[in-house]
Amino acid sequence: MPEPFVEIDASELIRYMDRVKKVKPDFRDLQDVIEVAAQHAENYPPAPPASTYRRTGFLGRSFYPRATKDEFALMTVADYAKYVIGAYQVRIHRMTGWYNVVERIDEIVREAADKIVARIMRQLD
Repeated sequence: MPEPFVEIDASELIRYMDRVKKVKPDFRDLQDVIEVAAQHAENYPPAPPASTYRRTGFLGRSFYPRATKDEFALMTVADYAKYVIGAYQVRIHRMTGWYNVVERIDEIVREAADKIVARIMRQLD
């Protein structure tokens, strides 16, 4: 089984939602967090003007969620993802605007939690 690209600590999300939003998420809601992280991973910066490289979109399509009772993780089949948007992001990718998902996972989790809360509140109306 491949290593997770980034693991998401569900206990932190649950505490955030309970403390700030007074809502208890269920398992399906927690899966949404991974989907939000995947959407962030799919954001490509514009290609440099002089670049002849043609982007295929494979990196953005390579992400998938893995959610079990105990683990929530964003997975990828692109072994180079860690160098482009991950924990080992090389300087040129940072300089050209590639989003580092690992560094911003807390922000992503909060964004997802807010979406989950909004959806739950709409259902309660």
